[in-house]
Amino acid sequence: MRDRLAATGLSRPQRRYHRLITSVVVFVLVPVLAWPSVGWAIWHSRPVSDVSLVVFDETVLDDSYREHQALGLVLHSLKVPFSVSDGYIGAAPGGAPIGEWPSTRPDLVMLVDAYGVYVNDEGAVDPQGRRRVSGRLENSDVERISGWNERGTWLYGETQILGQPTPPEAREKLETLFSIESSGWSGRWFDDLSTVPESLRTDDWDFVGSGIVMVSENDRFVLSGAELSGRLVRVTGQTPQGWGFDVPFGNWFEIIEAAGTVDAWLELPVTSAGAAVLERHGLPTRSPMIIRGTRTVYIAGDASEAAVSFPLQSIAGSAAVVRMLPQTVDSAFFYRAYVPVVTWLVAAAERG
Repeated sequence: MRDRLAATGLSRPQRRYHRLITSVVVFVLVPVLAWPSVGWAIWHSRPVSDVSLVVFDETVLDDSYREHQALGLVLHSLKVPFSVSDGYIGAAPGGAPIGEWPSTRPDLVMLVDAYGVYVNDEGAVDPQGRRRVSGRLENSDVERISGWNERGTWLYGETQILGQPTPPEAREKLETLFSIESSGWSGRWFDDLSTVPESLRTDDWDFVGSGIVMVSENDRFVLSGAELSGRLVRVTGQTPQGWGFDVPFGNWFEIIEAAGTVDAWLELPVTSAGAAVLERHGLPTRSPMIIRGTRTVYIAGDASEAAVSFPLQSIAGSAAVVRMLPQTVDSAFFYRAYVPVVTWLVAAAERG
């Protein structure tokens, strides 16, 4: 190569530049351009997962299936057979029942959402409606799941399974299963407090700008203005694989206590004034977010309802690549925390 370059009459700096460009093409551009094709071939050559899976979702409002659509994307990338539209137990769009619990013990049960489908006075589906038209997570369901867990089934749960309309007895059993205790408080960051639904507002609502709305069954309050030290709630910690992350979280979260292994924490961006408001309501400024128990994983946030597309889901290694790229508020937790957690959980369930 050196003799051929010298024969061209190029100067030494020109030859060095030529070698640099050649190295970039060979070691950077060629692998980058070839990766999608190679990754696609590797993904398609992998066997379909044989893990037996049950997904529970009682809050399917329409045929977007947004409450478990993101989970479906991850399962597809892992080659776990799952139909977003009819492969789950709970409520079909509009609230009609769909699916049945299996007669044999599955490897993995994922409890995504138990809030339910509600309608308003006109009979239209409305998350803020007063009449529930779907089912709920019953005591008998939780007893069945608990028995499976004792015999080896892995369990996954998240925020919307502990509150209403889940019966108190079932809620207590779920808390024991997931090694957590709920405070009964949930919250969410709003960029514009004027967009908060009427059903979540206090009687003297005059808030402007951004803030955190905190809600319990019998009370609510808002953190805003001088009570906030930064923008957005954050989650810091590591995945079960040991990969560290520090990301914003823009969806609903809950405040809990945990007896299990806490992999990640929810951090509320509050000043001393905001911390004082939380303290008056018996709440901390940080709370467990990802908790592992005995064959269980719990995420104290609305994680499966993520506004993401995961366009490279059929390419091996795509999740790892995308995880390193800049992310939005909607996608950061999904790629850097949720995808690794579900990946780890499926692998654990496959091992038994």
